[in-house]
Amino acid sequence: MKLTKEQGVELLKKLTAEKPSQTCPLCGCQAFSVNDTVFNLTENTGKTLTIGKGVSFIPVISASCQKCGYMIFINGLISGIITDEDLENYKDPD
Repeated sequence: MKLTKEQGVELLKKLTAEKPSQTCPLCGCQAFSVNDTVFNLTENTGKTLTIGKGVSFIPVISASCQKCGYMIFINGLISGIITDEDLENYKDPD
């Protein structure tokens, strides 16, 4: 799943609205970029992963420091950038 340009801009606005002087904890840079690819985190149960019944996914968006590459992951649903409707309407481009 890919973010639209508008969703990426909205996420950057939310990040800077929460803490306008947001800096990278490694290098102190204030410039972050949002990756347009939405990743899925899955629960590690210690068992073989079977995709299907009972498997839950959390859509996450990564933002990277433009100087050193430090990455943070933001929950797409809690942040409001990704909606349940986005997930329901998603169609794999393959």
